[in-house]
Amino acid sequence: MRVPARGRAGGGSPAASVWDIRERLQENFQRVESLLREMERDGDARIRLAAAAELRHHLELAQKTLEAAARAEAVRDFQDAVLEMLEEAGVAARARVLARLERGQMG
Repeated sequence: MRVPARGRAGGGSPAASVWDIRERLQENFQRVESLLREMERDGDARIRLAAAAELRHHLELAQKTLEAAARAEAVRDFQDAVLEMLEEAGVAARARVLARLERGQMG
């Protein structure tokens, strides 16, 4: 029985993922930059400071989002590798590993 690699299409090429958010973050960053340019034209220093704070906040959230996506991607890649190895190991080895996982005795 073949276990398909999750999150992969066509045998190895990455499939679209909910975690593929880089393009969306770039779009949002461009929007924030556009708003900042508009606010910089305003003579009020409070508005400019608020705009700078908003940009910092956006950058912090983008960094945290990318870190979470990278962690999730690493876990998925690890799981795919384990599934592939179990597939190659044969029925007996796969059954032993799964039995130990079910008993919580890995590690």
